[in-house]
Amino acid sequence: MSELKQALLNELEKDDWQQVEVIARQITGHFDEHWKIQSTREQWATEVYINFTVEPVWDAPMELGQGITSITATSLLPDPNGQQAAQIALIDVSVISVKNMISKIKPFVFKLNFYRRTQCVDV
Repeated sequence: MSELKQALLNELEKDDWQQVEVIARQITGHFDEHWKIQSTREQWATEVYINFTVEPVWDAPMELGQGITSITATSLLPDPNGQQAAQIALIDVSVISVKNMISKIKPFVFKLNFYRRTQCVDV
């Protein structure tokens, strides 16, 4: 796992999110991979997909984690044809270094936490 993905996973875990599934890129061509994450904070376990978008015109062999241009969070798994579900949060990786990327993770997770609060249902 790349340094960037590990830092994101660590921050998610600090805020009571857990990775429950990794969906490989063979299923969806415009993505490196998807993570299905689930909240551990409430009973109904809000679920979100973290999507690692790759450069669509990358013409060299690509290792997992290479060529990522953005990280998005969506409530549904994106369509294999590239159509995205409603976006909850975004990090544009193409314009920042990995070092600066770490500072973008906390606001990204904050948006996920806000989304989680909007999904609360009174019982």
